[in-house]
Amino acid sequence: MLGPVLARGFIALLLHFAPSQETAAGRNAAGLILLGFMFFPPIIMIEIVVWIFGVRFFSSRHGLLTIASVVGAFTVFMDGGHQTYRASGLFPFPLDVTWGLSATCNGAFLHCYNLVDTTYQDSEHGPRDDSHQYEKGFTFEDNPVFTQGSVMSNYLAKESLFSHELLHAYQNRFWGPLYTLSAVMWMTTALLQGLLVGAGGDGVRLWSYENNPHETLAYVLVGSRNTKDREPTEALILLPASVCIMASMVFYLHQVLFLIRVITTVWMRGQVFSP
Repeated sequence: MLGPVLARGFIALLLHFAPSQETAAGRNAAGLILLGFMFFPPIIMIEIVVWIFGVRFFSSRHGLLTIASVVGAFTVFMDGGHQTYRASGLFPFPLDVTWGLSATCNGAFLHCYNLVDTTYQDSEHGPRDDSHQYEKGFTFEDNPVFTQGSVMSNYLAKESLFSHELLHAYQNRFWGPLYTLSAVMWMTTALLQGLLVGAGGDGVRLWSYENNPHETLAYVLVGSRNTKDREPTEALILLPASVCIMASMVFYLHQVLFLIRVITTVWMRGQVFSP
């Protein structure tokens, strides 16, 4: 029962301290909660469509609390059944269903998709390794592991990347809504640069994915991408470790300041936030 209680209670607290839902600032706060903690693309697309017609569905108080309850319950059902967490759930379970709820929503989708498409894989590290692994399952490419929240898809193809993927799970637990939104923001802004400065037609992937600060930090801390052969044009585009660290520091500082601005504008001053 702790899963839905914590998830629903966390969102309820955010709504409680936000301006009234009858005001523009209150509706703005609800929209920011949806973007920050439930950034599941189908949910966002549906909300955009109904918003065009003047209706709030997922970003209403009832919608937000319902999503949080369902995701919290399903996540803990899977985590408990597979004995995922260390310390018998005292950590990091609370982070997954509160501060890290955004990627956990996407992780719930991976669970549902993968349970139909592939086989759950017991970790070679034993139970309570803070993650789930599936042999194959949902992925954007043929071989890389795809991780959302604590769920790893296509893990059989890259068992050596466990530490790298687990770090992504902890990045979500630490950065919370900033982890998902900043990754999307980076990919969006790097898209044009990747198209203009390509590397054999692969510039978009290199700029938006491999040069993403979340990704480069994982490479620096738990594994180097330079261990595999690169084409000269690829090697030229990839940022060196020193540049990655400096860029990540600037990037993360920007995200923290962005979060402070959102909180002070909407939750403290009761005003509508505009980027």
